[in-house]
This record gives sequence, C-alpha cells and structure tokens, in this order.
Amino acid sequence: MRVLFFLNRYPAPSHGCMRRDAESLRAAGIDVVPCTIRRHPGPLGDEADRSERGRTHALLDVGASGLASATAGAWCARPGRASGAAGLALRVGSRSSRGPARHLAYFAEACALARLAEREGVDHIHAHFGNSTTIAMLCGAITGLPFSFTVHGPEEFDPADRPGLVEKCRRAAFVRAISEDAAGRLRDLAPSAAGRIHVVRIMVDPATLVGPEVEPPTAPRLAWVGRMVPRKGLDTLLDALALLAADPEPPEFELELIGDGPDRRRLERRAGALGLPGRIRFAGWGGPPDVRRAIRGARALVLPSEAEGLPNVLLEAMALGRPVVSTGVDGIPELVLDGVNGWLVPPGDPRALASAIREALLVPPARLGAMGAAGRLAVVERFGPEQGRRLASLFPSPAEVGRAVPGASSPMPEPQGASAP
Repeated sequence: MRVLFFLNRYPAPSHGCMRRDAESLRAAGIDVVPCTIRRHPGPLGDEADRSERGRTHALLDVGASGLASATAGAWCARPGRASGAAGLALRVGSRSSRGPARHLAYFAEACALARLAEREGVDHIHAHFGNSTTIAMLCGAITGLPFSFTVHGPEEFDPADRPGLVEKCRRAAFVRAISEDAAGRLRDLAPSAAGRIHVVRIMVDPATLVGPEVEPPTAPRLAWVGRMVPRKGLDTLLDALALLAADPEPPEFELELIGDGPDRRRLERRAGALGLPGRIRFAGWGGPPDVRRAIRGARALVLPSEAEGLPNVLLEAMALGRPVVSTGVDGIPELVLDGVNGWLVPPGDPRALASAIREALLVPPARLGAMGAAGRLAVVERFGPEQGRRLASLFPSPAEVGRAVPGASSPMPEPQGASAP
C-alpha cells in the first residue's frame, strides 16, 4: 500500500502531529510519499522535520510551466476525466468564498499532483486541511484514485466554504476527524457520509513523556506557544494581564511567548502601550527542546484561543505535567476539564481569563502538581501510539486496493440545508 500524504505546507514547526501520522503509517507497513503544495520558508528546529523535508515533494517547485505541462497532459491522456474534474472545480468554486478562478488554479495543481501520483505509483491520497483536500479530491477525479482527508478545525468549517466540505465528505473513501466535536459537525453537514467519518485523535510527541516528571516551579512564570494570528486570542491575553497588573494587590507574573506570525509586531507595540514589557518576553520560534523548556519552566500554559481544533501544544503541556488555562471552544473541552487538569474560560473574556490566570499563579504547589498529573494521565490514555494504529487501519489492505468504496468517489444528493451558509 502506497499513500500520497498531502499538505499545504509541510513539514513545518507547528505540524509535528502530521509528521507523527506519517511515521505511524510507515510503522504499520504503509509506504508514505509526502508532498506539500509549497515548502515552509523558515528554518526547522526539529531534526525529524529536517529529515522529513528531504523526502518531501513540493508541488509548486515545477513552476508555472510545469503546471501548464501537467494540465495539458491530463487533458490529452484523460480528456473525459479532466473535463469532469474541471467542471467539479468550477461547481465547488462557484459556491465558495475563494471563487471559481482559485479553484481552476487548484485544478492545475491537481493535474501536477496526478502526474506525481502516477510517477510514484501510489494507491491512495490522504490530505490535511481545506485547500489541500480540494486538490486531492480533484486529483482523485482525474486519476480515479481514492482519497481521504483529516479534519482539524476550525478553518475547514468556514460557513462560506461549507458546500465544498460536504462534497469532499461525499466523495472521500473516509474522513478522519481529530475530535468528537469535529466529527459531530461533519456528520451533521454530510449525514450520508456519516459511516465513513471516524474519530482518530492526534498523537502526543513521545519525547514529552520521556524522563522524570519535573515539579512545577514556584516562580510565577507562564508560557504561551503558537502562531501569532487573531484567532489565538493574544489581545485578550494582553488585556487580562493588564487587568492583573492594575489590580490593587497584583500578583507577580512573567509570560514567555514562543512563536511568531503576522501579528507579532503589533502585539509587541500593544504590550508596551499596556505597560507590560518587563513582564512579557517575545521569544520567537523555537525547536521542540525550547518549547519543552518553556513549558517545564512555567506553572501553566495559557492558550486563550477564539477557535481551535485540538491544539498539539495543549497535549504537550499536559504530557509534561503542566495544567493549562484555555477556552472552552471546539475540541478543547474534550481534553481540558475545568478544575481537574486546567481552567476553561469563555473566549474573548479578559476578566474571566485574568481570574483563571490568577488562580494558576497562586494555587498551592500540591494542587498544581495534582492537576498536572491528571493532565498527563489523560494524554497517555487517549493520545498515544494506538491512535496511529487506528489511523493505519482506515486505509485499505493490499487485497482491497483498487476496490470501490461504497458511497465514495461520486457525488450524492445534497442533504437538505447542507449548503446553507
């Protein structure tokens, strides 16, 4: 069994859980051919990511002339299939916020992916995230190869792109959701595909489970890790910290932010305007050892996101024995239990967040340690290597390769209301 493993930008610092998916498939005897639309432009701090980059194909490396050649080749070799895939791109694009023109570009990329799939002799395509899955679906229409995809959330559930998501669910051999929340939303959108939607959680980095547990520090340090974009709730975090600093009896605190992104400069300026520079350190991106050091050195990880799937960094923090302060959105409540292994607050509520952070800073060490131990146990029990074996079991066996999947690969009548934004 040979699987084309397809993502938008891979490998990348924030995509360790996807690399572990690929590694688990290889461990199960599946030959994985990784492919990305474009390469991550920055450095990779993890040796495993650097090794994966060496074996990963990049679709856009062929350039405009390569895309044109692949598109012409698809039309010449399979005019009927190419015509059908182009029509599918236009239909999905006409009902998407990205529009028909963008979807015709996806069609050209799908032709290049089809050429790679044929050259590599793959039996199946598996994609992560929205636009990658669109290209995989179109590639399947061109080649006849089955495809499947993983839904992380929340971007895939953008109301403006809901019709395309429903179409992908109908045509896919299977859909893997990383949380019960995501699976439930998919089954509501595409009930006819409900039997092919499976919950398989992401796997924690095994390195976080190696070595002795480190007791939480007495120093009032906090950590945040991620990409600095609006949905991560960093403005709410700055407002919460400003409230704590202005309190008549302010607690001592330090916050280290590991990560970068388009909002970083604006957030640095805002932190200065709020009088927080001496309490906050913008550390930039770091490798896995830097992330683990920051988390181990903190009393808690803070992640006040407004929308999330099931963040890998929460798994890592809990595996390292640290409770988390987060928001009760999407798949997070499946991992974080308020008062047991962390604190949950409403998104966009700086006062509630400030209250939870104060408790994390002041809770007695024994209680903090017990919460961290509860989180570590939850991760070990539910996010270990068995998830990789479950993912591998969804792919067809060698004897099944080439067989049609009942209900997949062709569109079905749209369920009532499924296309409503």
